[in-house]
Amino acid sequence: MSDDSGSTPTALLLSGDLFFTSKITGTAHAVGLQMDVRASIPEEIPGPAAGGYRLVIIDLAQPSIAPAEVIARLSAADRPHVIAYGSHVATATLQAARDAGCDEVLPRSRFSAELAVILRHATESASGG
Repeated sequence: MSDDSGSTPTALLLSGDLFFTSKITGTAHAVGLQMDVRASIPEEIPGPAAGGYRLVIIDLAQPSIAPAEVIARLSAADRPHVIAYGSHVATATLQAARDAGCDEVLPRSRFSAELAVILRHATESASGG
């Protein structure tokens, strides 16, 4: 489900939820953001200075994706912004994402409601705005 346009994606979505992924990628396209979707954590997650991702989004409902493992694969010197989202009732999971070092941890409902703004901010950051 990766973008095949030939240019480097500017956001990475780690999720196996096909329905919600479709909403996220559609919104990303509408705001001019390229999205690379993976159901598992890639071996390397390059940051923006290396021509990689400016934003990493983690679906906390995906059991195979541990926020601490994602954070561990990021370069401290060239780290993209990391947002995790999950069920508002999964308080321990949300806290674990905060403890792992995610920049923002949001309930899924808020992430969904603010999705266009979140992605637009990543697009503006990518263009230096």
